Amino acid sequence: RCWVGLFRDAEKKSAADPTYFKQPGKGSYLTRSHFGDLQFLHAMASEDGEPASVTKAKILMWAQFTWGVVEGKYRLDTPLRDIPIEGWRTHFSNGHTVQDLFTMGRPWLRPHVKALALGSLMHLIQDSFAQGHVNRNEPVYGQTCLNGTSPLFGRVREFHSYAKQDHAKHKDSDSNESARIQVQLNDPDVIDAGKKVRQFFDHQSAWPEVEQYLSQCVFALDDESKPSSAGDNYSISAR
Repeated sequence: RCWVGLFRDAEKKSAADPTYFKQPGKGSYLTRSHFGDLQFLHAMASEDGEPASVTKAKILMWAQFTWGVVEGKYRLDTPLRDIPIEGWRTHFSNGHTVQDLFTMGRPWLRPHVKALALGSLMHLIQDSFAQGHVNRNEPVYGQTCLNGTSPLFGRVREFHSYAKQDHAKHKDSDSNESARIQVQLNDPDVIDAGKKVRQFFDHQSAWPEVEQYLSQCVFALDDESKPSSAGDNYSISAR
């Protein structure tokens, strides 16, 4: 009930002023990741008009951080403001630690922080295949990436931003039924992406290998300068 109450309150504030949570640090992680500067945690742009290349850079920034936790580079007591990733301090400059970010109030999860970090990355990847989050081209049979060693997923046509979306329509695109249809219609699909990242985790792969796969295969862009929007099918004005 507390989570829903916080979300509904943020939803009202954002509806009245879509820029309310625009400034980094404005609100909680919950509100910022849905209505503000941390929307890249869900593979979305922080605001309308953000170039696709900027959103992609933020996505890879978060992916690099999560993989740093997986590798043990960043421990539970590592202050977030000390993470040496380009662009990071723009969004994380408070006194929180990795433990605070992933397990605040849930100490039983702390021995499993590497799995939590992997889950966060998986969540981001899965969201990127939901139509309310990202508009992708249909994957073309036979197209590959990484010098022909991996299938190329549908290129990102546009990243969406949540604040000005019809939230009911967005919720529908996140449903199990919508996900099932997307898996049926696309090859390769989100399951293939998740299996590959899980293999990286099991094989203890280094970040450069993971980064290449995410950048060239999962988040390949159709147009780097394409500005984000609510999406033609998800805009409040499209009701």
